[in-house]
Amino acid sequence: MSQISDDFIEQMKLYFHKLTTDYLLATFGESKGKLLFAKYNYAFQIFYEKNLSLMPTNLSKRHGINSIFVLALDKALEDENLSHKELKTHVIAIYKVMMQSLLETQAKELETSENPWQSFVKTTKEGNILLYENEYFQALIVFEEESVFGIDIQRCLYFEIFKANDRPHLGPILCEYDYLLANAVEKWIRFERTETIVDGFTRCDFRYYPKDSP
Repeated sequence: MSQISDDFIEQMKLYFHKLTTDYLLATFGESKGKLLFAKYNYAFQIFYEKNLSLMPTNLSKRHGINSIFVLALDKALEDENLSHKELKTHVIAIYKVMMQSLLETQAKELETSENPWQSFVKTTKEGNILLYENEYFQALIVFEEESVFGIDIQRCLYFEIFKANDRPHLGPILCEYDYLLANAVEKWIRFERTETIVDGFTRCDFRYYPKDSP
């Protein structure tokens, strides 16, 4: 991911826009959905430009776009007087569509693996190296055993962007994203997290266990 191109970032933005358009139209109807997307699109551009100092590299943009997306959707839906829970439902619904193919692939790999636990640990380590072992998240593997695999995230760019825009309360919404993977593999893997940076701790503690472990 260190060689992320400008084109890749633009494609990411367009993909978020497409998924958001489709979701708003399906959820609110064509007329209102178009109006809400226009608000979202405008807010996205404003937030993106405003927060470029927090996203100085394409790697940081690749991650920061997630926070920009949530900020923009929150702004677009502000006149709907949604509760925090309702906004989270909309955000996660869009991520479910985005992640569906990847999550199905992950589940299928575990289903067909001779050792689902080892397969999961291998895939998770590779993803961690690719995405989170960098200055923006400072991921550290703290357990790699037969009974537990653990990662500590020691910095969170997502939350830093929310705080910089006076929206720290949106942080937990992106934390819910992690449960999409957890739910997809729950037949084989048990996920626990007791601390998050958004809740004032110094780390996010991701802990995974084989499903048959105590």
